[in-house]
Amino acid sequence: MATNHIGNVLTMFQPAKQIVADTIEPETVQNKKQEGIAARTNRTHAKILLTALVFLVWPFLSSEAQAASASKSSTPASSSQSQVCKDVQISDAAKASNTAETTAIEAPICGYFSALNDSDIEAVLKLYTDDPVMLPFLLPTVVGPEAVRHNYESTFQQIRFQMHTTIQEVVQMSPEWAFVRTDSAGLFTPIKTGKGAPSTFHELFLLRKGTDGKWRIARYNFSPTSALPVF
Repeated sequence: MATNHIGNVLTMFQPAKQIVADTIEPETVQNKKQEGIAARTNRTHAKILLTALVFLVWPFLSSEAQAASASKSSTPASSSQSQVCKDVQISDAAKASNTAETTAIEAPICGYFSALNDSDIEAVLKLYTDDPVMLPFLLPTVVGPEAVRHNYESTFQQIRFQMHTTIQEVVQMSPEWAFVRTDSAGLFTPIKTGKGAPSTFHELFLLRKGTDGKWRIARYNFSPTSALPVF
């Protein structure tokens, strides 16, 4: 009898159970469907955004790649010169024998032509030893610091240089002595006329290593290899 009673109670509650199930299950399914739709929507939005970014960025990347390619193609496959500083480059022939010491020897040459192009007398004089000698073309030998200073003062009052120089040869002859041979080309501008003219020179530097380990110009000879404008 008790069993029949329990069965009757369960039977009585069966409709209610079905009602609850019918209410909850659709809601759960609906939520899952909405979550699925939201996820697909988010993925779609992400794809659209990624596509837009590609279209926006690709032209820039493409132009950069083209510029890099053009730069490479405009550079000879085997350059005969390498830049060592702003106004000076070194030939492959000289570079082949480069060592740490020859690099130190080249340093005052870089400084010299930079100072020359800037008409900076003090910067030039710092690169010389305390007993310098210059052998300028068509002029008497210039000996000593004061005479060298006067020579540059006179030169910079009359001329402006815009030279690009190539180191052709670097030779260390002993622990304290070395020479550097260079060629220069650029504009030679008389201040009086202000009219620059292409010009070329060749130069020979004799350098001495000081007790401080720095190389300085001890002797300097130069001459033009083309006609110069009147100044």
